[in-house]
Amino acid sequence: MSSFLAINLVGTLRLLRYKHSIHHVQLRTNDLQILSPLILQLKEDNPAVHAAAMKRLQITTTDSKERVPATPKDGGDGTITWDIEKMRLPIYNRHSSSLMLQLGGGASLPAIKRTSPDAIGLLWLKDLVDDEEIEVDIPVIVGKDLSVLRQNVLTDFTARTHEYQVVGHFKTRIRLDSGLDEVDYYTLCFALFQSLIFLAQRIMRASLKRKLADMHTKPSKSITYAI
Repeated sequence: MSSFLAINLVGTLRLLRYKHSIHHVQLRTNDLQILSPLILQLKEDNPAVHAAAMKRLQITTTDSKERVPATPKDGGDGTITWDIEKMRLPIYNRHSSSLMLQLGGGASLPAIKRTSPDAIGLLWLKDLVDDEEIEVDIPVIVGKDLSVLRQNVLTDFTARTHEYQVVGHFKTRIRLDSGLDEVDYYTLCFALFQSLIFLAQRIMRASLKRKLADMHTKPSKSITYAI
């Protein structure tokens, strides 16, 4: 499908959503691809973080999440590796999205409630160059309130105002793909088709409502028979 057609489909769908408030569809603007195994290198012996990493790794963005099913390999020297061949994560707003690698956490008994991760790796996507494959070094942190830290860029100011500790780094290769892929084109076409149907239904209902109102307001004609 040509770029011209894609742009027109996006524009038409946005116009329908704005003017008629129908069939809300979230369109991704990028895809983040993880292209090589994830390697965690812990700075020093840290049994708690090591156990959390061996227990569970969840990869999330602001818009989606994936649990890594592969069993990690313990290198014995503070190195843990997940053999990920390829993973694709949809991004809907890259300038406010981050890639987060969560270690540990998950469901716990009783009551099957969710628990916070023990450590997180955080990479913000706003500074990445589209369509460029790069190797990244993602700091892994532990702290008292990871739910707050995950919303912050880790800078010198963050270190002065929040209590956390860098315990290691993730290394892998990633690429931020720009634009819509083939799946998005089909999704967009289907969403546009549904939007047009909903719009036609609304117009037909409004027209029928007006006709019924006219029937009730117009005086009925009486018929006189001559005898």
